[in-house]
Amino acid sequence: MKNTQKLTLTAMLIAIGTISSNMFYIPLGFTKLFPVQHFLNVVSAVLLGPYYAVAQAFCV
Repeated sequence: MKNTQKLTLTAMLIAIGTISSNMFYIPLGFTKLFPVQHFLNVVSAVLLGPYYAVAQAFCV
């Protein structure tokens, strides 16, 4: 996969993670759990590699 494609996919995953964090969460006591963001982190790590996955996780 080319760098442009990796950056584009990373940006799309960031957008999906940001939008889904406002819609899908599980309230558990004083915290909120975001399962979609964790799923996107795993998908990003598998498809893009660790550096893009860390950047995507921090941006979300």
